[in-house]
Amino acid sequence: MRGGAILLFASILLGLTGCGNDFEDAPVSLERADHGWLVSIEPDEVFDVGLVGNALFPDQRWRLVEVDDTVVALENQEHEKLRQDIEDLTGDERATITMFFFRGVEVGDTPLVFELENDEGDVIAITEFTMAVVEDPCAADDGLVANRCGGIAEDQPQGLTELDHGWLVALEPGDTIDVILMGNPQFPDGAWEIVHIDAAVVDVADPALRVADRVPGDWSRAGDASFLSTSTFPVTAIDVGRSRVEFHFEADGETIDIYSVTFDVVDDACAVASNQSTCDN
Repeated sequence: MRGGAILLFASILLGLTGCGNDFEDAPVSLERADHGWLVSIEPDEVFDVGLVGNALFPDQRWRLVEVDDTVVALENQEHEKLRQDIEDLTGDERATITMFFFRGVEVGDTPLVFELENDEGDVIAITEFTMAVVEDPCAADDGLVANRCGGIAEDQPQGLTELDHGWLVALEPGDTIDVILMGNPQFPDGAWEIVHIDAAVVDVADPALRVADRVPGDWSRAGDASFLSTSTFPVTAIDVGRSRVEFHFEADGETIDIYSVTFDVVDDACAVASNQSTCDN
């Protein structure tokens, strides 16, 4: 099973859960990183999809555009800004997330497709899954299933992701951290680029690109192939100071998305307010 499909995504992002939840009882919880996958559930099983919005068009919401509601039914949806542990420290607006809550209805298959538009009504992002409602999802040979079915979860990315847009991150000189940004299946030839940085404070190396190398319809759990590309930018703290680093996703000569994070390079990362720091490690 992939890591993205086994998280309590709604609980983590929206703060809806208490301490009593058991890992094995967690519902299937999908995100953009799970784009392209087959997901098996049983009739009446609940699952959710959490999709982070586009910071360039913060008022736009993801919308469900295709589903067979005789197989899978949408029961509720919520939209709000991502929460953070402490107050805003950078002035950058936090990203939004739209949560969709579903239930399996009857045995069958259905595509589950979501789209995000810009302010002009053009589609700028897609996320899609294939949902299979079956009598026993734990007997499925391929695709994603709930934690109760067993299996080994992949490790979650150890770095800054789309969930951390707008954060202040405290580092000490010499510290390193990765910024991991997902590609966009709507624009497979697009790329993330750095457009703003104070190079005297932090160095951002050329990204390591992991291409989307899984063939559509290949839902085998074996191997590391993915339906979604990622760009991993290694960041190294150079000298004391503060630098806002802004990335743009460029496609067809246009800016499709933005991502920013501010690095506060200090002598003691434990002594300053931040959303994340060396102390967290």
